[in-house]
Amino acid sequence: MITILWKKLKNYFYELNFSLENLITKLDDNGLETKIIKKNEEIFLEFNPLPNREDLFSKEEIIREISIITECSLKKSFLFNNNFSKEEKIIEIDQNFINKKLGEKLNHNLIKKTLKKMNFSFTEEINNQKKFFVKIPYYRIDINKKIDLLEEIAKVYGYENIGNKNFFNENNFVDINNNYEDKKRKIEDYLINWGFQELITYSLISSEIKKKFSKDDNNFYYLINSKNKKYFRHIIFPSHLDVIYRNISHKNNNLFFFEIANVYKKKKNNIFEEEILTLSFTGKIFNQYLHNNDSFVDFYWVKGFLENILDLWNLENEIFFSNNDFHFLSFFQRADINLREKKIGFLGKIDSKILKDYNLTEPVFILELSFTKLFSFIDKNLKICYSNNNNFFSNYPISEKDISLIFSEDIDYKTIIKKIEQKNILFLKKIEIFDIYRNEEMIIKEEKSVTFRLIIQNFKKTLENKEIEKVIFNVIELLEKEFNAKKN
Repeated sequence: MITILWKKLKNYFYELNFSLENLITKLDDNGLETKIIKKNEEIFLEFNPLPNREDLFSKEEIIREISIITECSLKKSFLFNNNFSKEEKIIEIDQNFINKKLGEKLNHNLIKKTLKKMNFSFTEEINNQKKFFVKIPYYRIDINKKIDLLEEIAKVYGYENIGNKNFFNENNFVDINNNYEDKKRKIEDYLINWGFQELITYSLISSEIKKKFSKDDNNFYYLINSKNKKYFRHIIFPSHLDVIYRNISHKNNNLFFFEIANVYKKKKNNIFEEEILTLSFTGKIFNQYLHNNDSFVDFYWVKGFLENILDLWNLENEIFFSNNDFHFLSFFQRADINLREKKIGFLGKIDSKILKDYNLTEPVFILELSFTKLFSFIDKNLKICYSNNNNFFSNYPISEKDISLIFSEDIDYKTIIKKIEQKNILFLKKIEIFDIYRNEEMIIKEEKSVTFRLIIQNFKKTLENKEIEKVIFNVIELLEKEFNAKKN
């Protein structure tokens, strides 16, 4: 812990525009836990950086962090006295990069004008990209990369002047047919933003590991010339258990890992290659002892986290979970992940016997998801999922309407949903089964009442009541005609 006298801290800055209470709140919100200590009529601030902030274990580093969080400039005297480099950095940035990231078309002269407002000197290279070479003052320790400079440009230009038209443009925002690597990068970014760390582990396993985690001996490939027979793995998470053990033995707890790697299987005497995302979790999701706000990873949190990933393509309602018989997972906390009719992965809690073999005492949860199958589904089916619209978001409200109809007992729900999707009813964004009900009379007649939830939306304007009613009428008419449905 690092302690700094409050009145001395203020003297390091040209102007620290925060009251003591507001400053502490802002620092806490940004992960720098701070406590007030009163001693001999003096006020001290005690700073307790998070364990993963190894860059914040000196007074100078804490003061610089406060400068970045509060956006208050440090006095030159502090920079000189602490051997801060007086060299001015030069950052290269071009017009295309600025416009692409901001979603706004800033012309060359406007960018020049903005840089001059920032009092940054720069030179230009006029070509197709229109590059700027910007000299960053040595006291601006918060600007180290191109993205930092872009943030400063956006701030000076004015966030309120950046429109949303480009972000909600059908062609610009939603790229249904983006390539495989773009989809993968989207998930990687999401995981990293959540605090996951990436692993790269060995793709070969021993015969002991193969026997422990697989009951199928015939579908493995192995290295012929290996001294000790090594097999290409079918699942990735056993390697994560070794990594988790090593981390916990070094007092590193609350672990969130991900790995993207290929597995190889035999399929009708041919090699089948599949890219898999593996997530492993153990410990606390949040660890803020100052606020007594602890939450531990459990099966339902992992399930919800998967749904959030699939929500990147609005697929959270396309999946369902079914039981599996994997012996390495806890009997009551394991499930296969199914995307419509196809299994694309599994999740669960590692069985206590397996954990004991790895000298682990804390619960460990794992999730494996086939990128190969998931991205193939997205490429083939995404347009159907969104019905007539290729947008994820709209500025206009969604209307949710429930309708109930009576069907024959043996009706196939998937067939109903598929038929409605194929009809491409205007403004119907999504339809899902909300409830199924049978009373004694229906049981005798071998019927059941099915309630559907209709998600209705126009991406260009707010729908009128008559337009919503027309969607409902078209759905009911289709169900009556195709499936002999009756109104309740």
